Amino acid sequence: MQKKKKKKKKKKKKKKKKKKKKKKKKKKKKKKKKKKKKKKKKKKKKKKKKKNVHTNEEFRRLYTQLELLKQRNMKLGNPHLQHKLSAMTEAAKKDDLPESTPSSPNINGKRVVINLDDYHEATSL
Repeated sequence: MQKKKKKKKKKKKKKKKKKKKKKKKKKKKKKKKKKKKKKKKKKKKKKKKKKNVHTNEEFRRLYTQLELLKQRNMKLGNPHLQHKLSAMTEAAKKDDLPESTPSSPNINGKRVVINLDDYHEATSL
């Protein structure tokens, strides 16, 4: 009798162990599936971000093109503006080039040096 009981107990223990192993395997499989899903989601997010960046750049490029076209059309349609804008661009180009201007005033093409010590004695120009 006791042998039978022992055998039964052993069988029960084996069954329990098998069940535990099965549960562990199931848990591992679930974890793997979750990890795979997370990886897929991350990949999708990265793709979306890349697409968003690409579309934003495209919109910026198109917007700048539109602005340039607007300015060109304004110049062509309005002669006053055309003259004004061309004058402004010329002035901007001139400002970029450094010019040497004389520090003292000119009289009849000759340079005049004013000494501050003799200012009271000097005649008016």
